[in-house]
Amino acid sequence: MAYLLQRILKIGIYGLILLMFLPNQSAKAQAIVLKYDTIHICPGQVIMSITVKNAVGITAISMMSTFNMAVSNYAGMLYYNPKFNVGSTPTIGGTGFGQLNMAWYSLVPQSFLNDTLFKFKFNTVAGVSNFIFDTTQVGNCEWVGTTIPPADPPILPSHYKNGRIDNLGFEALVTLQPLDITICETSNATFTVNSIYTQSYYWQVSTDGGVTFTDIVNSPPYSGANSNTLLLTNPPYSYNGYKYRAFIKGICLDNYSAIKTLTIIPKPVVDVGPNDSICAGSFFTLAASATNVTGKHWSHTGTGGTLLITNADSLHIKYTPSAADILAGHINITLSCSGVAPCVNVSSQMTLYIMLIPTVSGGSPVTSCQGDSVVLTASGALSYHWSTNQNTTSIKVPAVATSTYTVTGTSYGCSASANVTVTVIPTPVVTAGPDGTICAGETFSPSMTGSNYASIQWTFSGTGGSFNSQIVPSPVYTPSISDINAGTVTLYITGMPNAPCTTPAIDSVKLSIKPFPNANAGPNQSVCHGLPATLIATGGGTYEWSGGQIDSTIIVTPLTTTNYVVTVTYNGCAKADTVKVTVMPLPPANAGNDTLICPGTPATLKATGGVGFTWSNGVSAPIIIVNPLITTTYTVTVTSTNGCKATDEVVVMINSNLQVFVNPTSPVLCQGETVELKATSSHPCTFTWGPPQGLDVTVGPLLKATPLYNTTYSVVGKDALGCTDTALSVVTVFENPLVRVLPWEATLCIGESINLTVSGALSYFWEPPTGLSSNANPVVVARPKENTTYYVTGTDVNGCKSVDSTVIEVNPVPLVNLPDSIVVCNGTNFLLDAGAFLDGCNYKWQNGMNTQWQYASTPGIYWVEVERKGCVVYDSTEILPCTEMFIPNAFTPDGDLLNDQFKVVSSGVVTQFHMYIYTRWGESIFESTNIDRGWDGTKNGTMCPVGVYNYVIEYMGKGNVLLEKEGKRYGQVMLLR
Repeated sequence: MAYLLQRILKIGIYGLILLMFLPNQSAKAQAIVLKYDTIHICPGQVIMSITVKNAVGITAISMMSTFNMAVSNYAGMLYYNPKFNVGSTPTIGGTGFGQLNMAWYSLVPQSFLNDTLFKFKFNTVAGVSNFIFDTTQVGNCEWVGTTIPPADPPILPSHYKNGRIDNLGFEALVTLQPLDITICETSNATFTVNSIYTQSYYWQVSTDGGVTFTDIVNSPPYSGANSNTLLLTNPPYSYNGYKYRAFIKGICLDNYSAIKTLTIIPKPVVDVGPNDSICAGSFFTLAASATNVTGKHWSHTGTGGTLLITNADSLHIKYTPSAADILAGHINITLSCSGVAPCVNVSSQMTLYIMLIPTVSGGSPVTSCQGDSVVLTASGALSYHWSTNQNTTSIKVPAVATSTYTVTGTSYGCSASANVTVTVIPTPVVTAGPDGTICAGETFSPSMTGSNYASIQWTFSGTGGSFNSQIVPSPVYTPSISDINAGTVTLYITGMPNAPCTTPAIDSVKLSIKPFPNANAGPNQSVCHGLPATLIATGGGTYEWSGGQIDSTIIVTPLTTTNYVVTVTYNGCAKADTVKVTVMPLPPANAGNDTLICPGTPATLKATGGVGFTWSNGVSAPIIIVNPLITTTYTVTVTSTNGCKATDEVVVMINSNLQVFVNPTSPVLCQGETVELKATSSHPCTFTWGPPQGLDVTVGPLLKATPLYNTTYSVVGKDALGCTDTALSVVTVFENPLVRVLPWEATLCIGESINLTVSGALSYFWEPPTGLSSNANPVVVARPKENTTYYVTGTDVNGCKSVDSTVIEVNPVPLVNLPDSIVVCNGTNFLLDAGAFLDGCNYKWQNGMNTQWQYASTPGIYWVEVERKGCVVYDSTEILPCTEMFIPNAFTPDGDLLNDQFKVVSSGVVTQFHMYIYTRWGESIFESTNIDRGWDGTKNGTMCPVGVYNYVIEYMGKGNVLLEKEGKRYGQVMLLR
């Protein structure tokens, strides 16, 4: 192994990477395959594309290079953070990096000759990997893992030879420009561009005719905004005239595609309307609508019918169906129109239904008797309307007189009519004549009249009487003994109707037969004690009472129950009758005790002793409520169950008067204010208030009222006798003004201001005054330095006040303090931290990164924009290059002029330099203050033994700051022979 390492060192490599060895690593490392591609020269940088495979477990990659010493015009430096090719960024720790672009700055093409050396170091999770770079193939190289025992010397990379260099510039070049696109509304549109030397695409759109363009985001209707093909899915018509272009990012230089226009032709729309129907024998008119069309063509599915265009716009037609159309029952009518290219043709169709005229019948003719009702039933249609204004299939009509009825039937909008006649047979009419009176033993002849009868028949209600004929208009009737005894008989005449009617006409005549007088002294009577009774006799011409009176009516006042007899004489006949007069007792009437009441307070009066009660104030009830203003006497009339009446009196007396007062009587408040109400009285009493809304208490002489609206409060005073009086206080409440501040809330950055506007009142007062231009104006300027809630009190013409507020959130401006400049050495990174000492900040660096920090490793201007809650601040720093030291880890002072000295090489100007060489036991054996003077492996001219020696190097490069991290190096070097 020592021999192999010695031969590798003879290659003449100046810069070696000090690799970290995996602890106790004895297994063979995995193989990583690299493939070179062409090295490209871009303005200001060089890009080398490589492909890395089998990079399992890799966490990072770094590289450095040295050049053939014969190349004297090399003036560049290595860029240690390679730029990854957009779209194929390496996956650290995955199965492979894919394509990787390594970039250097300030290099010239002549430095990339066959002897250019590139060295790679892959960092794994466990440490630095052990790989050897083999150059047995030109342009295709493989790193093969080897078994390296612990503490072996580091592995070596090799040269990149015979590579190809171009300087095309790698500007993104368009090979296929997009085209102007014309689509029909609701269609899709596709813009396509092809290019070479392209890293990514960004499509842009202009809505103002190409004046300004904005990047497109992949959201409907857009997709493919970051590919060479932009798809618009069903863009709305409002996108008509939009212009599109693609921004094409190249490896070195970017480019734009040509600007193309999207034209959207409005889609054609045709509508002939809904389906419709007509009746057979009629014609149909139709008015269609059509927009965005270039031609119109009508067609129909009928046979023999005629379709006429009736208007110059070809949208109005008249269609007359044929007999075949009527038989078919329907046809389809279609309007076809041509769309404006590229829109396709469209059509609209409706169905015309042709309905047959119904065959309507009202039924057969009907004969009916007068007074009956007749049911008429229609048929032949779906709905009906009768001349009687009824809309049912069957109707019922009265048989008053012969009449003709008309029914109109309708089916599917088509109608027809029919008639039906109802013949009416008139009802028979008979009149028996006037009633008659006869004496017992006489006969009677009625006088009958009539019409519309077929025959007549006389009958009677008595027993034993008889007619001399029962079928003549005026027969002779002879009463029987039973008729005479009954005193009356009824004679009936019946008129039979004409066929087919069966209901006869019937009338009667009453025959009175005078019997003996019917003496009647009247019904028995009952009278109250002390009241008269009137006796009325009937049944004769003359009358005589048992008391000697000869009038039919007499008045008597018995003290006890008495019978009275009257004799009645009529037509020489006399008959007696008796009437009984019963005398009833009076009720025990009682109006109750006299009572004392308060003024205005009702008194309840209760009467007893009977079942009916009537008071002197007109109220009929046993219990009444009175409210007299002065002492008053009330009389009640009591009626018993026998109807007899008696009276009694009661006196209602008035107590002394109570007076209640309230102060104030008409207070005026603003909504939310409180007034104190106080009640007083003419003599001691208790006070009760109402309504309770807005009151702190409802009893007592003093309270506080806070009503929300106009309210009338009443206070009722009540003294020891229960007498009361009421006083009122009418409280007027003015609504508070509706004070509104705009905006209700706002967000500012420190140092910004905002106008606050208030309305709804007459005058205003703002607080706190801090940060305000005024505290009394309706419009003020607020410039708070911290989160502040401003309150404004508005006062209206009534002096009422309301308060509104607005919350102003004041966000601090992020504080970013990047150094003015920083020196960064090659292969190291400086952490630029834009932390603003505030949470929730958004960051944007000059390279598009949006993290709080980023590593700076290459010279240049770095700037960052920090935003938090709309507050933005900018800062920048300049990264300056430092002098880099390249220190070998072994040398061979054997006199072959190859690697004979341990010598440090710098990448820049070194202003101070000091190198110390020590043995492993700390003995100083060499010292140099000149970077060009190296150690030749001797001490005072004597060769030192092979082994490991320690070194300490201190240096100051141009533009560097002497820090231990950058200006001092410690390490070990292997001396071999």
